[in-house]
Amino acid sequence: MNKERNLAIYKMRQEGCTYKDIAATFEISVERARQICIFLKNMDLAEIESELYQFIVDDSSQNFTISLYNTLRRSGIDDITSLQDKITDINEHPENYVYIGAKGRSYLNQKLDELAKNA
Repeated sequence: MNKERNLAIYKMRQEGCTYKDIAATFEISVERARQICIFLKNMDLAEIESELYQFIVDDSSQNFTISLYNTLRRSGIDDITSLQDKITDINEHPENYVYIGAKGRSYLNQKLDELAKNA
C-alpha cells in the first residue's frame, strides 16, 4: 500500500474517473480501487495530507498506525512538534496515556529517532 498512490486514486475518483479506469491505471482490481476510495472518503483529506499523519501512518501496518494517529489527535497532539514535546511525558507517565500502549510508545520513539537521525 502506498499513501501517495491511494491519494492519487481518490483524487481520480473525485475528478469523475470510474473504478475500472482507476484499476487499469494503477494495475489493481476494481474492488480494491473502490475500497481505497471509500476508506478515504470517510476521512478528512486535509487530515490525511497532514504532516503528522504522513509521519505516523505506516503503510505496512496501517490499521495499527491509523489507530495510533487517532489516539494522538484525541490527546491533543496534532503535529510532529507537539509529539516531540510530549514524548517524554508519554514515556514517563504511560498511565496518563492509557490508549497508547507499549507497542505504540515503542513505535513513536523509533519514528522520532529516525527523524532525528535524518535531520
